Amino acid sequence: MTWKRLILMSASFGAGFAIVVSLIFGGVVLYQSRPRSWNTNALKAHFQTMELSTQPQQDSFILDFIYDIENKTNRDYEIVPLNLTVLANLTEGQSLSKEFGHYQTSDAVVSGPPFIPAQGKARISIRVTYAYPSEFTANDKNDLSKVTKSVDRRLQELSSLAIFDKTHYYRIDLPEGWKKLAESDVNKN
Repeated sequence: MTWKRLILMSASFGAGFAIVVSLIFGGVVLYQSRPRSWNTNALKAHFQTMELSTQPQQDSFILDFIYDIENKTNRDYEIVPLNLTVLANLTEGQSLSKEFGHYQTSDAVVSGPPFIPAQGKARISIRVTYAYPSEFTANDKNDLSKVTKSVDRRLQELSSLAIFDKTHYYRIDLPEGWKKLAESDVNKN
């Protein structure tokens, strides 16, 4: 009778152990597969300026959105452009888009220093290339007032920008500052 009891206890222990291991494994899998939220507090952006580069001999102009990024963490933040996705928050529909409005010719490109030190700041640029409107002549491409009107139309399509770092799960919201910049230019004239 003791052997039967020992076998029964061993089988009960084995089954109980298997159930506990299964529950722990299932809990870990469930925990790891839950939706992860984006950290919006690790890096903060401050708009600095916007630069326009015209290319009259070519079919496009370039807008550089310049931001200072503040690293609020206690670790250096490495800027790896391949891990970053830059999206525009479109004015129409307030939706995120890889397209920065009409006439964009290529994806937005992030450039800047290789890292931002812990609790430090660094300046980055978001470069977006746009095609000149098809009706532009060679003279129109050299006319800054006509190019500026086209730039203004592109900027009206944007309400802000955002960078997503899929490695660290950081979201960097880049506020629009170009409207204030345009208003100050109007007030100067």
